[in-house]
Amino acid sequence: MWAALLAGLIFSVPGVYDGRGAEVDYIRITGSDITVQGYRVTGYGPGVNCIQVEGDRNTVRQNTVERCGATSIYVFSGAGHLVQDNVIRDPARRAGWDSWGIYQHTATGLTVRGNEIYGSGFSTGPLAGTYVVSGNRILIPDDYRTSCDGKLRRDGPCQCGEFGIVLKGGGGGVVERNVIRGFRRADPICGGSGTPGAGIDLAAGGNLTYDVVIRQNVITDSTVGIYTGNPVRNIRIEANRLCRNGTAVSAGYGSVELLDNELFGNALNLYGTRTGAVSGNRQLVECPP
Repeated sequence: MWAALLAGLIFSVPGVYDGRGAEVDYIRITGSDITVQGYRVTGYGPGVNCIQVEGDRNTVRQNTVERCGATSIYVFSGAGHLVQDNVIRDPARRAGWDSWGIYQHTATGLTVRGNEIYGSGFSTGPLAGTYVVSGNRILIPDDYRTSCDGKLRRDGPCQCGEFGIVLKGGGGGVVERNVIRGFRRADPICGGSGTPGAGIDLAAGGNLTYDVVIRQNVITDSTVGIYTGNPVRNIRIEANRLCRNGTAVSAGYGSVELLDNELFGNALNLYGTRTGAVSGNRQLVECPP
């Protein structure tokens, strides 16, 4: 069953719960073997997550989530969750903070698949377990651009959003077949800390990130396509297509392999103490759609 709490819902008993388009402020999943689908979740104020997932083997699919103050779908704990085919957009804007589409806290065995996210997409926390992030579209649309002072401007140099995917520690991850576009400088008023922006960022916050495969993604129009920070270990960046970024891949630390990537209008920036094979990467004469 589900229980109503203020303008939200709490699900604790196994079953499939179909909202059929019903609008709520937030959803909490506290039990296991629960599927929540078909809701429109419209936020519950600054600093509050729209959908929070605990328990084990829960599925969040085919929901529309918007105007969240912290994270749209916060996978807090447990194992074996699936977040699939949701549309996430229009995050609440707070000075110095970014609102994530999907955030993995201590959960493990998480699958994030087929979601469409406008703004900052997916993040792991330092205590996150394993994950597969596959087949998502993570985009910055023109109406998220700003003049770097929190004011929207379609042709502005900044944006309300920071990274497409950021891995803030932990290991055992696969990031594959995602489309990531438009991550330039973050507006510190509405998009985070004012970082230069990247399609995929590893070891953010100085947390060891290890045993990650990044393959067959298409990353375009970002300051950096893929940035590997410090410390990282056993990272494989393979068969990605990187087009029109300021830098395709920036890697200067740890063991990072770069294999068979396709580049157009950007180049690799390899420096420092990085180790690992670099082979088969090639420049394209144009960037296919």
